[in-house]
Amino acid sequence: QFVSIDRAQAQARAVGLVSQESREVTFAKGRKLIEEIASQLRINQHCIDTAYNFFKMSVSRNLTRGRVRSHVVVACLYMTCRLENTAHLLLDFSDVTQ
Repeated sequence: QFVSIDRAQAQARAVGLVSQESREVTFAKGRKLIEEIASQLRINQHCIDTAYNFFKMSVSRNLTRGRVRSHVVVACLYMTCRLENTAHLLLDFSDVTQ
């Protein structure tokens, strides 16, 4: 079966578009979950933004594949809290997610 180059390129662009939209949905869901958990723990906006950047980096490097989103989000928030020297403990994150 013959497929023209134009049609093949259009299909490739469509596949890329779908994966790009999927990634944007993943980012939005991750951001929402980060904000929900952060509000329960009273984490400041700077830490939320930093955790979201860690989450985006994790998604971009496919580190989230096969993992529960909430676990990845908590790891990003916890890592941020450790870097920013906040008073949040791992137990606090465990309590919120269960």
